[in-house]
Amino acid sequence: MLGMLEPFRSQVEDWDVLLLALFYHDAVYNVLRSDNEAQSAALATSHLQAIGFPSARLERCQAHILATKGHAAAQDPDTALFTDADLSVLGAPWEDYQQYAQNIRREYGLFPDIVYRPGRRKVLERFLAMPHIYKTPVFQAEREERARENLQREKDLRF
Repeated sequence: MLGMLEPFRSQVEDWDVLLLALFYHDAVYNVLRSDNEAQSAALATSHLQAIGFPSARLERCQAHILATKGHAAAQDPDTALFTDADLSVLGAPWEDYQQYAQNIRREYGLFPDIVYRPGRRKVLERFLAMPHIYKTPVFQAEREERARENLQREKDLRF
């Protein structure tokens, strides 16, 4: 994600907060839980409060992290960019996307296909149903079409 965000550094309002969100956003991750983002945000809160980090900036960091759960449209341009970077792999070349999809399957390896496949199909369909997968004009222009092609191709190949 850092590599995806770096070219936009001069456009980011609070680069330090964006970096903190990047470092904390998957700090807590368990495939059996649905509150990973909330737990990661709580961990960031705990650590940043302990060092006296300003509350307004802390709230913004939390918002960036929590936005990665649903990837809904964001009013904050930094949050929109952050979630786009989080989803950047969806619009990668097919070979890279395919590797990502295989890694996701391995990540959820404890689930048999009968459980995994309907869940993965639901995820693919949710992204395909979004009016825009990416929230920023640059990601929409550069990655939206390929992301939709990749998601549809995975769906067609696997389901």
